[in-house]
Amino acid sequence: MLAKLDELLQKDVTGRFQRSWFQRRETVMQFLSRRCSKDLLSFYLQRKPALLEEVSEPGLYLDAVSEVDLAARLHELGLLPVRRRKDFARAVCEYAVAGEDLYALWSDQIRTLLTNSEFEDLEARIRSELLPRLDGVRHRWESEYDGTQTAEDHMAKYVEDLDMLKNHFAEDPSAVKAIKYQEAAVDEWIFEYASGDSTAERPWSSQSTDVPTFGAGERSIFDDIDTECTRG
Repeated sequence: MLAKLDELLQKDVTGRFQRSWFQRRETVMQFLSRRCSKDLLSFYLQRKPALLEEVSEPGLYLDAVSEVDLAARLHELGLLPVRRRKDFARAVCEYAVAGEDLYALWSDQIRTLLTNSEFEDLEARIRSELLPRLDGVRHRWESEYDGTQTAEDHMAKYVEDLDMLKNHFAEDPSAVKAIKYQEAAVDEWIFEYASGDSTAERPWSSQSTDVPTFGAGERSIFDDIDTECTRG
């Protein structure tokens, strides 16, 4: 069995294993995550200790990468060292705070890999660091548009993240207002590309007066941040 796994991971193979290395690696990771006993996984890790480092540094699109499944399985079986779990938690939280991948905020699977304190800190940092920078995150998505897909498809992941944030912070009116502003700005940007005319009449304009602010005179989403950061 282990010999077959090793063969799959060889860079140059022929015959029935002649697929891209990434496809073959995905097959191995799925097998380890879903079909291996604790004893076999433990033995495999002794032979391939570098796998723990790979698992602790998952790539973006956390809802699709195989490292998340394997990390959760190893943690469930008590085979994921504390240091590697912390590395994993740090990586997925940084993705979320940067606005690159918010899967850690709502994934039950990833939640099992975070302590209560780590998750509370993630929520606090999203409120204090990400929400004020949503304009920048949106502009980054817009600047990366290369025309190979529709503008709507290109922005779909960002729109999905906004919807997730809106649901998660539904009890915070200021946060919801800021997120809705971003949703409207995305609609405006998509409309420009769909119409092919940036001067066309738009269904909504981000330059309207109904722009969310966090200034004096209204309760900010950051008013209680210091208290939240010290929880746990």
